[in-house]
Amino acid sequence: MNRNGIKRLTAALTLALAASSASATINWGPYPLTTVFQDDNIDGVFNYVDSNGDGVPDSLTPDTDGNIDVNDVLVAIFELNSANGVPIGPDQELTGVTVIQFDHFADIDGSGGANDMVFRPFDGGMNLLLNTVGVSIPDDTNAVVAAWLDDSPDLEISADAFNGGSNSCATLASCLTQATDGMLWEVDILDTTIDPDNFWIALNAQTNTDVVVASDPALAFGNVNAGLSILYNGTGKNLLTDSISCFPYCGGVFAGVGNVDVLLSGSIKGGNVLPGSLVDEGFVATSDFDTTKRVPEPASLALFGIGMIGFRLLQGRAKA
Repeated sequence: MNRNGIKRLTAALTLALAASSASATINWGPYPLTTVFQDDNIDGVFNYVDSNGDGVPDSLTPDTDGNIDVNDVLVAIFELNSANGVPIGPDQELTGVTVIQFDHFADIDGSGGANDMVFRPFDGGMNLLLNTVGVSIPDDTNAVVAAWLDDSPDLEISADAFNGGSNSCATLASCLTQATDGMLWEVDILDTTIDPDNFWIALNAQTNTDVVVASDPALAFGNVNAGLSILYNGTGKNLLTDSISCFPYCGGVFAGVGNVDVLLSGSIKGGNVLPGSLVDEGFVATSDFDTTKRVPEPASLALFGIGMIGFRLLQGRAKA
């Protein structure tokens, strides 16, 4: 390679490093491949309103009957606090929103009772909720998780509980505003037509929300597992798709290969730390989840980049 070629290679690698600066405070190691994010959430249960009877939800209202029923909508405000055990920040925060709808009961774990819950994307679309605070995502069809990277941290959800104080939201609107400011970082979808392995379930779930909201966050009321596909990737990393095993909840009878893009697991916990203002607006629980993603090993990325640059240089010589 001549001097001009070396200059081009150096410039290209510099640009590649600059492009990943958005994730500079996020620990994507250790390699190979797997990055586990730990997040804490506050969770609410809502009913949807179809004001004109056209079958399309057009707003949400807090659920007040004390139970999670079929077609109820579950909304969570979350903060991703660490990546592979290393705290995110302090100059940035990763926050976001999940929106799912309860579809039906099933006996997924084989315990003999249909006390496991199966969820689907919200029929009204995630933007129905986000638009209430002037935010939207490019395509909310089957979207269930959206996250934003914010350079001005203003939300504090940590340690399996909702912490009061100046950096904690007190209403649904303020929670949504604080969780969605910043740069759109990732959108994940639940869509079995794209990937038959996609799923969202809660095992041995407590459906009495009065019990959950009155209990301590040290108590768990259901184990949640989900396998999702990535719709939008603004992480600055080449996230691998269909690379994480979701056994035993996918594959086989679902005609999938047993892998998903994003794996989520955790538990629903008591909500007696929630302020009354949030309880009045439908929030009943806290929760603690781990989210797993995969990226190529650095050596593989470097070799790929150098190979592509070399290919371009050879193309240039051939044209000359």
